[in-house]
Amino acid sequence: YQSNVATIRNRLEIPAHAMSHSTSAIARNADAALRNIQTGLQGTPQDTFTREALRQIMAYRDNTSVAIDRIAVFDQNGTPFLNSTPDGPAIGSIANYDFFLRQADAATDDMLISDLVADPVSGKPEVIASRRLVDASGNFRGVAAVFIDTGYLQQIFNSLQMPPGTSITAYNQDGHVVVRTPPVYLGDAEVTTDFTKRRFFSTFRDGPVNGSFARFVTRNGVERFVAGVGSKDAPFIVAAGWDTESALAGWRREALAIGGATLAGLMAALGLLAYLRHQIRRNDHLLSKVSEAEIRQRQLMAVLPDAVAIINDSLQIEFANPTAERLHGYASGEMNG
Repeated sequence: YQSNVATIRNRLEIPAHAMSHSTSAIARNADAALRNIQTGLQGTPQDTFTREALRQIMAYRDNTSVAIDRIAVFDQNGTPFLNSTPDGPAIGSIANYDFFLRQADAATDDMLISDLVADPVSGKPEVIASRRLVDASGNFRGVAAVFIDTGYLQQIFNSLQMPPGTSITAYNQDGHVVVRTPPVYLGDAEVTTDFTKRRFFSTFRDGPVNGSFARFVTRNGVERFVAGVGSKDAPFIVAAGWDTESALAGWRREALAIGGATLAGLMAALGLLAYLRHQIRRNDHLLSKVSEAEIRQRQLMAVLPDAVAIINDSLQIEFANPTAERLHGYASGEMNG
């Protein structure tokens, strides 16, 4: 059993670490683009932005990362005024998007990974990495956003050769699913479910950077082995899970075969013991009958008026009846031997 659990752990930890490495690399690349924008816009009045230079930086970052769909800068009203695509600024305000509202109220300029949301331009599902922009006085000026193509992330996750009954999921720090196998879509219940209150999520988010492995029971009562990688500073928390029913199916077959062979051996041993016990009882019964016959024989010889003795192969007397003892002048039992 322990050997099988160790194998299960390897089957989950390896893809979990691989996907954690991939998503972290994408997040680092996005963050580098956001920092470049922050540096380029820091303390500069909006009407004097060096837009073309920034657009070139954004376009370079966009083109060098297959995971980045586009990069855009939004003003304090959520209106786009700078975009990495060559056809000009994207249309569509993000003023009502949760990540924008949170950045507007944030006390720091840390990078924020959004939930799985619809792109304001194309409507396709994406994850947005963002940083807030401020002026020289620290006043909120807008948000720089990197739109990460979840379709590309899904392809990476789908490329994993995972056994039946497994899934691998990436969560943001808010405990919301952003990509998973099997895939999730906008509107799915899991996309809006808050997993921060689930024990497995907090275990991996608050656990060691190199991840951990444990056995959990879901709210649906399903037992799962889960390997997770993440930390409080990680952009994504990645967890690979396997239903114990599927994970232990091979072990159960082996255990059943071992148990069956053991049971067969035990039944054979019990059968042999039963046969031996029967033979012992039979022998005891025969010995008892022989002893009874000998006793009856000696009792018969004891009352005979003639002298009678039983002599063995060594010519020693084993038994002499009272008549023989009286005839030869011996007391009772003295002639034996």
